[in-house]
Amino acid sequence: MSDLARLLKCVVSVWLVFTLTPGGLRRPAPRNSLKSAVLLWLIVTVGSSRLAAQDAGDPLPQHALRRLGSTRFLPKSNSALVRLEFSSDGKYLASATSGEFGGTPGIQIWERETGKDLTPAGLKDVDPTGISWGPTGNRFITSHRETDRKSALCIWTVGNDDPQPLNTGEMTFAGVDWSPAGDRIAARSWDDQVILFDDKGKELHRIPFAGKTCRSSHALDFTPDGRQLAVDSRNGIQIYNVSDATLDVELKVDAKDVFGIRILPDGKTVALATGDGALLLRIDEKSPAPRKFNEKGAIDIAASRNGKWLVTGDFSGGTVVWDRVTGEIVAKGVYPTHGGIAFAPDDSEMALSSLRISFLKTGSWERLPTGDVYCGRLSNGQFVNGQLWIGEQGPAIQEWNFETGQTLRSLTRRSGRTSMLAGIDDKQLAAVGGDAEIDIFDLETGQVTATLSGHARGTTAVVCSKQQRRLISAGADGFVRGWDLDSKSQVFEDQVANPSRWTFPDELAISPNGEQFAHGNAVTTQVFVHQVNDGSRDWNVQTSKKFQATFLPVAFMPNSRQVASIVSKTDGQAEVTTRSLCLWDSESGKEQKRFSLGTDAIFAIAISPDGRFVAVAPFARDCSVQIWSLKLRKCVATLRGHFDGVPSLCFTPDSKKLITMSHDTTALVWDVEAAVQP
Repeated sequence: MSDLARLLKCVVSVWLVFTLTPGGLRRPAPRNSLKSAVLLWLIVTVGSSRLAAQDAGDPLPQHALRRLGSTRFLPKSNSALVRLEFSSDGKYLASATSGEFGGTPGIQIWERETGKDLTPAGLKDVDPTGISWGPTGNRFITSHRETDRKSALCIWTVGNDDPQPLNTGEMTFAGVDWSPAGDRIAARSWDDQVILFDDKGKELHRIPFAGKTCRSSHALDFTPDGRQLAVDSRNGIQIYNVSDATLDVELKVDAKDVFGIRILPDGKTVALATGDGALLLRIDEKSPAPRKFNEKGAIDIAASRNGKWLVTGDFSGGTVVWDRVTGEIVAKGVYPTHGGIAFAPDDSEMALSSLRISFLKTGSWERLPTGDVYCGRLSNGQFVNGQLWIGEQGPAIQEWNFETGQTLRSLTRRSGRTSMLAGIDDKQLAAVGGDAEIDIFDLETGQVTATLSGHARGTTAVVCSKQQRRLISAGADGFVRGWDLDSKSQVFEDQVANPSRWTFPDELAISPNGEQFAHGNAVTTQVFVHQVNDGSRDWNVQTSKKFQATFLPVAFMPNSRQVASIVSKTDGQAEVTTRSLCLWDSESGKEQKRFSLGTDAIFAIAISPDGRFVAVAPFARDCSVQIWSLKLRKCVATLRGHFDGVPSLCFTPDSKKLITMSHDTTALVWDVEAAVQP
């Protein structure tokens, strides 16, 4: 519940006491006091419950003041091969990600209406291989690894942290499924067996089959009547009779790895997501000819309960909706997915997992609001006229009141992607993305008033010198360019690198006095410093003898006399790379100060306007951010609270707060003074 809701409830509670108590403080309650009091209480209760729902699932880490965005439906394991499943009554949604393919493992359970995280404590840090809901709606079963040679099967109840384990010995399981009627549980083991249990966990049958290394996020599936079970085998798909564990049908499939098996609602068709695309096969045909729906490799596939829609997600993140009967594409690119697709039991909506879980209205395929604000990786933040603007690698550019954590308004780029923002003055904002254009927004109207084109392969970074009326951009074509903001024309260019087949984000920084800009180029591993007015190069320095990372962040000290960058050094024998923060003289390029940051690659750096601290975002597994004292040359605080990398940092103008913008689609506002206190 929010502070506002608590305050309202407190005020109303006190008012009720004094109003409904005979005589009150000074006079008896009026005739309609009880009626009005009850009405007001209901209004506040409903209002506060809605506020509480908005706050559901958003606990703040230590030293964080507020979160910009929401953790609702944000998997802490937001990587590929996520399995999504609605409960049978649609009240809950589960996601499961295995760590086998390099992702962060985890299982999470959400309440669909509020987004509240209801994950049992025992599932917080497991490495799952499967998850399936039972027919009662609040029970589900998981298979997950406990060690490299052992995994568990457990039945869970939402709201209860104590599971019911299924005694299977030392077996390792690659997937689990609960029959629609709830009378059977099937678990696929790594040693070429399927074990059938009853709903109490008693073992009924063991089915040996011609298995293969399972790479499926949905390794087996019951038919709607629960009488048959489909399993991914070495030769294709095998369909077993559940009652006596005999093989009914074997469907030979000449395709790469199978990533998903779905028996369609008619019970006669099996849909497969394979490395060669999405396939449909008839179970009741002896030699069915596969019907291909997607030429690209499909990472997951789902079908609506009414059998009308078929949805595939491919490895490039594209999502395609098909008419299952005609095979025609109904919607393409409706939303990116990393491998989790599920329809609600009543077909009213579809859930997709990308960086966070999004919900689309079935039929129109429009995104349903969940209060999460952002759905893509965040780009940098810029203060304009006292407010904070943050863009994303998606459609939204949001203006925030960072003191309250509320969004004020939103802008949308034509390209649907923003990689960096730059404040021009109190009324203008520049934005760049994957395209070549630089969009300049009038913040009073919210419209694009100018578009600058120049970079051949996309613009990746932009900064602005308000004093010199210059806009500086960098692109994947290896050039930095300078633009006159009054005439909207290019005034200089400098090629600092040859175009790379990989697009690494350039890093730009403007000196506080507006006279110089620094450019960190990861392709050449060099830092360049130029004059803002004419683009002449003052100096450049090599920060590594060979390529070390995809980021080379740069920043100026508040006095404009020093430039900060990351320097990498590799020990050839130990093959260990250490990173240091180096301060260079901005006029001569001579090194003035250096201190070691450790072995992690560095996403981003930011220097506080008062010159006391530098914030560093390492490429660390715990997604932490460090605050270093420039005077003491040591780390004075470590901030943990994001679930993915932090590619952008910025201090507030008064140096009292730090804003961290993450690939987990949220930003956190931190209390710097509280964090650095010993």
